[in-house]
Amino acid sequence: MNSTKLDHLSRATLLILGVATLCAGSAVAQVSIFSDPAGATRAVGADVTFSVAATGVNLSYQWRKNGATLSGKTQSYCTLTQLQISDSGNYDVQVTGTQGTGTNNVTVTSKAATLLVQQPVQITAQPQPSTKTVNASASVSWGVTASGSSLTYQWRKNGVNLGGQTSQTLLLGSVLASDSGTYDVVVANAVSSATSTPVTLVVLVAPKITTQPASVLSMPGNTIRFTVTASGSDPLSYQWLKNGAVVSGNNVAGATSQTLTIYSISANDGGTYAVQVANSVGSVTSDNAILTVGPAITVQPVDATVNQGGTASFAVGAVGS
Repeated sequence: MNSTKLDHLSRATLLILGVATLCAGSAVAQVSIFSDPAGATRAVGADVTFSVAATGVNLSYQWRKNGATLSGKTQSYCTLTQLQISDSGNYDVQVTGTQGTGTNNVTVTSKAATLLVQQPVQITAQPQPSTKTVNASASVSWGVTASGSSLTYQWRKNGVNLGGQTSQTLLLGSVLASDSGTYDVVVANAVSSATSTPVTLVVLVAPKITTQPASVLSMPGNTIRFTVTASGSDPLSYQWLKNGAVVSGNNVAGATSQTLTIYSISANDGGTYAVQVANSVGSVTSDNAILTVGPAITVQPVDATVNQGGTASFAVGAVGS
């Protein structure tokens, strides 16, 4: 190969190598953001820091809020302190660096990070009154007042969330005994939460007889008992009746309790018994229970001796109902 051809090849090789070097230099020096600032939600008075990660040469930074330059915010991070509602907005950063051979300045802009500044939750009026006592089937409500941004509400019973009770007011319709308990509400937003003072619901239930007194058949001189079982809100009171009148007598005990006891019964104690059960809501009267006093022989027949063909008489004395 002659010297002329070698000279041409050498020049071509140098040109290719130069272009490759230039391209490689441009790739290394390219200005690029590989980690954008992330959005945040903060309470009034808190701090926040945004940061960006970029590659390039001779990088400089300029942070912006809603497209407007932020004075003094020229680092790869941007810290805002003692935040106020007015600090809410979209924040981005412009990154500038040299590219290629080092003679060209290139500016790239990050994705915007949204900052939401909210007032923390504060309960300004607690649910009142602290206790409500109502009869079954009544309707009950409590309310709460709170300040803060974008508030949510969750009412609870005995610490367990109540489905559908997510407004400022708790509404309970046609309450049952099972609704009795302790209620509170958790008020929250994205930056804080507050729990109200607890309130108590007491649901009173009218008495209901669950076991009726049973009729009794017994002999004179025995002791008998009538017993009733009832449900309902305490305290329950009892009053036993005989033939519709209040039970009385020296041989009677428990006329105002669940169990009526009659000692050494006689025919005079026979009759119809019932009991009235009452509380602050109402009263109920049991079914009738009948006391039957069986006959007792008080005078026994005696032996008699008569002549043939004569008449013999026997007599007996008895009591009973």
